[in-house]
Amino acid sequence: MSNYKSIKGTTIKEFSIDPITLPVGQMWFNSSTSKFKIYSNAPYLAAWSMAANTPIYTEGNGGFGTQTAAVFAGGYNTDPLAYSRVESWNYDGNVYTASSNMGTDRGYMSGVGAGTQTAGLIAGGYIAAQLGGTNLTEEYDGSTWTFSGNMIAAPYEHSMRGTQTAAVASGSYGTELYDGTSWTSGGIHIHPGNNFNPAAGGTQTALIQAGGGMFSTYLSDSYFFDGTTWTSGPTRMIPRNTSGGFGTQTAFNINGGFQQDPFIPEWGGIFAQITELYDGTVWSTSASQGVSHNMCATAGNSSAGISMGGNPGDYSSYLSYTEELNATGGPTLTEL
Repeated sequence: MSNYKSIKGTTIKEFSIDPITLPVGQMWFNSSTSKFKIYSNAPYLAAWSMAANTPIYTEGNGGFGTQTAAVFAGGYNTDPLAYSRVESWNYDGNVYTASSNMGTDRGYMSGVGAGTQTAGLIAGGYIAAQLGGTNLTEEYDGSTWTFSGNMIAAPYEHSMRGTQTAAVASGSYGTELYDGTSWTSGGIHIHPGNNFNPAAGGTQTALIQAGGGMFSTYLSDSYFFDGTTWTSGPTRMIPRNTSGGFGTQTAFNINGGFQQDPFIPEWGGIFAQITELYDGTVWSTSASQGVSHNMCATAGNSSAGISMGGNPGDYSSYLSYTEELNATGGPTLTEL
């Protein structure tokens, strides 16, 4: 009688935790669940579509949750004077509904937000009246914001992902970990001084970060964080900064922002409407957005994501556009 080894030329490997680096078509046995598993693949098909407008015209809002249960909070604008916002809204996939105000106004946090619509988290940000950052942390229960433990630094233009009780924040100031009550210092970033406005996705122990830069610096780097250590990931297709992003460490979409101008790179950037997808192994270009979102809030995952607000790239005006990404295909984990 034939067995798997005689047919495929190899034995089935056993793992207690599902691996994230095996190739498509690889089968293994999970000893913790007593189940066979396999990675399969299908063509990745994605498209962006316009949705309901955001309630205000701002940039640098925080965002978290899913495509059909998201939070859009805070932000920054300059009309008529520069100021940061305290408002928050819940989005249900169709409309934005006003929720309670945060305890403090804050902007410049387009990569910031962790958790779900009913158990979320925002920390840091820029307070316009103070001309500087804040270290205040606020938790969200779906209707009310509550202050929690202060951050060590007072960051803005940083990123934050994870859950309400296990989040990771990272930016030019360093890395911090949140346990639901307090913040502690994390691992040293590979490029700590050039880590402004990065996009991020995943969890506290399996984070991906991409993009970022400083002023006219546009990075094509990507990084991984395991809860302790930062490591370099594959180079992306398009150098960009001030981008949005959503997903996991093995299925991540980076979107919007500025990309390096190929004709006059010393002059800066052009709008980055083409999105990029990381599948756990390589980066590839994906669907283009309908408008340019720079410094926008994001939520969701690489199959059902949302990009909210931002500016069109010239910092002279702000967007109220919402765009949703819907995708099918790609690597799939199947339990047999």
